[in-house]
Amino acid sequence: MRDLHLRHTLTALARDASEVFSDLVDGGQEIPYEIGEAGDDFAFCHYQPLTARFVRDAGLHGQSIAVEEATLSAARTARLRARRSRRC
Repeated sequence: MRDLHLRHTLTALARDASEVFSDLVDGGQEIPYEIGEAGDDFAFCHYQPLTARFVRDAGLHGQSIAVEEATLSAARTARLRARRSRRC
């Protein structure tokens, strides 16, 4: 990834999300999941975490929206910088 601001933003996002999830799981919360059957896309049964449900049920939806907005803003800034650098 060429844009350091975007890279640092995404790294911080992943680190912060990991800390929040770890704290919730350490506190006894469980991430729900489904077991998918073997089919067209999978040769074997597969584990599918229901992360969106976990985020919603844990009351983190507002935080995830704020993080998503910050990430999109960083991505827009990266695109603008890339366009400007191509013009020069």
